[in-house]
Amino acid sequence: MPLKFPAGRVSASILALAASVAILPAQGCSRAGGAGATEDRHNYPSTTHSPKTIRVVDSRSGEVLWSFDVPVGQKLSLKFDEGEYENEVLPDRMRWGLGPISGDPGLDLGEMAVPDSTSRRLEMELREAPEYPSAGTGEG
Repeated sequence: MPLKFPAGRVSASILALAASVAILPAQGCSRAGGAGATEDRHNYPSTTHSPKTIRVVDSRSGEVLWSFDVPVGQKLSLKFDEGEYENEVLPDRMRWGLGPISGDPGLDLGEMAVPDSTSRRLEMELREAPEYPSAGTGEG
């Protein structure tokens, strides 16, 4: 026997669900750690009580390939692009940028070849807190 729902309630629920789904991709771009989706962009805001150091590790060897101390009051953004290099060991490209916590940092600070997603690990370390912003970086 099919279930019957009042038409107004069903359409309102469908509209609310559709609005939620439409908003999710836009919100993921700037939230700490990234969207958790296939866009493979990760954001790390560093605050007085949560100063961060980020590392990219080759999970096959345990070697730290890259490390960055995110200044307090700034946000580091990382993006991985698959298969950018014809290199079996380091086929992917990592790009990064730095900017104010409230903004959306570009990815123009640097780039490098990295292992593919199955052979790399992102590590986040919290430095000793509180840590205060350097002159001119302003937390906010």
